[in-house]
Amino acid sequence: MVEARKAVASYRTSGDLRDAIDRFHRTNDDRYYVLMRVPNFLEDLAVLVDQGALPEEAARASWASVIERQWAHWAPAIRLLRDVRDRPTIYANFERLKARMLRVDGVVAGDVEG
Repeated sequence: MVEARKAVASYRTSGDLRDAIDRFHRTNDDRYYVLMRVPNFLEDLAVLVDQGALPEEAARASWASVIERQWAHWAPAIRLLRDVRDRPTIYANFERLKARMLRVDGVVAGDVEG
């Protein structure tokens, strides 16, 4: 996982990551599979939370900032994969988990009333 996280971090912007995923996916490059370890792990983590195998609060305490940051970085690449594969639900669990991590007691974290 360290190799994958370093590889993802080497793409400074979400657009750069999307372009790399597009290129590597089209050419079946081994780097595609290394990069995809990150969203695959977070998709699996989301399933564990959804199924109750991992309490949501435990996921939030350990992973919330990582999930939020990774979703922001991966969203354009995931949208591309959804389009290319014609599968609109790819990484839907990861996306829902990101939304759940932003909500605390029904309120989106960072929202300020007034």
